[in-house]
Amino acid sequence: MPVNWNKSPKAMEAHTGAELLKILEDIGGIQVGVLVMDDDYATLSQVKERMGHPVEKWSDINHSRKSVGNSMYNTLQKKHKTLTTAVIKYFKKCFSYAISQNKNQENTLRETLTSIVPHAFGHHEKCGQWCKAGNENYSFKSLPGGKPLSGDDLFDDLYIVFETMSNNAHKLSPGGSTKYVESLNGMFTSKAPKRICYNASESLNNRVAATVAQKNIGYHYISELHSEAGLSPNKITKKQSECLLKERKRQLIYSQQPEVKRRRIKTNNENQTEIAKKEKVEGTTYTSDVRFSLVTEINNITGIRYRPNIETVTNLMGILLF
Repeated sequence: MPVNWNKSPKAMEAHTGAELLKILEDIGGIQVGVLVMDDDYATLSQVKERMGHPVEKWSDINHSRKSVGNSMYNTLQKKHKTLTTAVIKYFKKCFSYAISQNKNQENTLRETLTSIVPHAFGHHEKCGQWCKAGNENYSFKSLPGGKPLSGDDLFDDLYIVFETMSNNAHKLSPGGSTKYVESLNGMFTSKAPKRICYNASESLNNRVAATVAQKNIGYHYISELHSEAGLSPNKITKKQSECLLKERKRQLIYSQQPEVKRRRIKTNNENQTEIAKKEKVEGTTYTSDVRFSLVTEINNITGIRYRPNIETVTNLMGILLF
C-alpha cells in the first residue's frame, strides 16, 4: 500500500490501521462493527472515514487503567502531596475491580465509578454491595494508616478523573482487551525479529502465515502442514509440539493463581521501594527524557563514599592462555 512518509508516526499509524481494516472488508468480506483500542481518536476517525459505516469503539481495559494512573501521576501528584504512589495504586485497583465486577452492565458500572472517590473519603451513601464499611473495625487496608482520605481540593480533582471515566461507561462496560493482539504481535517478533528487515524477503509471507497458524491452531500446525502436503507428520516434531502445548497450558494456569498474582504484586512493590531508596541517596539516574528534564540533578549525583576493595590480579596472561 502507498505510504506517505512525510506524515507523523501517529498519522501513519492511523492511516495504516484504517487501510488494513478496509482490506479486511474488501478481500475477506468481513464487516467490522466493533473496534477495541486505546483512546486514539485519530485512528478511529480514519476508520470511520474509510469504512463508510458506523464502527463502535470499545476501550481497552489496560490502557484505560494506565490513563487513570497517568492523570494522577502527571498532574494531581504535583499538586497534592498526600496523593502518594500507594494511594494512586489503590485507585487503579478500585477502577479494575469496578470494570471486572460490572462487565456488560453499563448503568451499574457508571454508578460504581462515581462512588469510588466518595468511598475513599469515608462517604458510603452511594456505595453498592461491594462496600464493607458497615462492618465493625473496618479500615482502608490499602490507604496509609488505614484511614480515609481528606481534603476538598483533592476530592474535587479525583472526582473529575472518575467522572470522566463514568461518562465513557458504554465503552468500558464490554471489558474489551487488546491482549490477544499483543500476544499475536509477540509471536510475530519471534518469527520475524524487528532487528532484521524481512520486508523485502520472500520468506515474510511464510513467517506471517506460520504465526497466524500457531495462534489459531497451536504448536501442532507443523504436523498438520506436513499431512496436507502429503509428508510424514514426523513423530519427534509431533511429540515436541505436544510438550510445548502442555507447558503453555501449565504456565497459563500457574499465572492465574491468586497466590502467584499476590507474589508478583509484592515483588513489584519491593522493587519500587528499593529503587526509591537508591534514588533518595544517589538521585534520579534514569527516567524518560532524562537528558532534557533532569540535567542539573544528573550533574550532582552523589559520588562513591567508600573506596572499593580491589584485589590485584597476577599472572593475567597465564590465565588467558590457559
